[in-house]
Amino acid sequence: MSMPSVPPPVRRTRSGGSATDAGPSGLSAPPPVSLAGPSGANPFLPAEVGIFWDYENVPLPSDALVASAASGRLSDFARTLGSVVEMRLYHDSEKDAPVRKQHRASLEQLGYTIVDCPTSRKKEAVDKKIIVDSMMFAVTRSARQQPCSVLLVSGDGDFAHMLSRLKGVGVHTCAVLPARSSRELPAVCHQTLDWERDFLQRASRPKTPTSAKPGKQLRVTLPPGVKSPAGAKPASARTRPKGGGAKSPAVNRANALKSPIAKKPKAAQKRGRPSPARGRGSKSPARGSKSKRAK
Repeated sequence: MSMPSVPPPVRRTRSGGSATDAGPSGLSAPPPVSLAGPSGANPFLPAEVGIFWDYENVPLPSDALVASAASGRLSDFARTLGSVVEMRLYHDSEKDAPVRKQHRASLEQLGYTIVDCPTSRKKEAVDKKIIVDSMMFAVTRSARQQPCSVLLVSGDGDFAHMLSRLKGVGVHTCAVLPARSSRELPAVCHQTLDWERDFLQRASRPKTPTSAKPGKQLRVTLPPGVKSPAGAKPASARTRPKGGGAKSPAVNRANALKSPIAKKPKAAQKRGRPSPARGRGSKSPARGSKSKRAK
């Protein structure tokens, strides 16, 4: 004879619901937490942006005003991606191209943290620090489902693996590339920008137009038989500069008439003879001596 099955006892909770499927403690298991990806990120939270600048690969120009404007445009672009919470610039003070003194003040005013990475003859010391800081920035925010974006300023191909892994877990990746950069970075980033075209050229100083030099005017030649309009100056007066220059044929002819005595030839000056251009009535001393002997 089979015994009737007895249902398990049902315990009522304070909220009034049953706890038959609960665990030993009477509480249900929490849902698993996923990384911040396209479906795991909380859309109601604002995105946080971190800038990681490899200064050895992308240095600033020597002009302080252009450098300040370029770094300011970079921070302004980062604000379009979200709230900028971290701005780090990595350089090596022991190498030939550290951050200049005139650039340091403007970078600190914009909010950049200048990280000095003395390599001490160690290979890729700066790159390793950038990789570790970028991964820590992205992973800590992915764990709490905080949307974030990593903005890398470098053209080094060693960062391609890091950017591809961040892109795989749903972190928005953006790279600012110089002219000579690796071809691997654009393939693993969501967005790429050109450093020279998008930041340096727009931040460069405008060229002031050079004023024309006085005295140099355009020569206007008229065809034969066409008279110049009334009030126009002759070509010689329009084209002659203030400091002197070639004279017109009429001026040269007038100067020749003012001085009828021509210059002595070089042969006559050496012998001591007068120039034959003095006149027909003048006699040379040699001819006068012959006439006296004849008498």
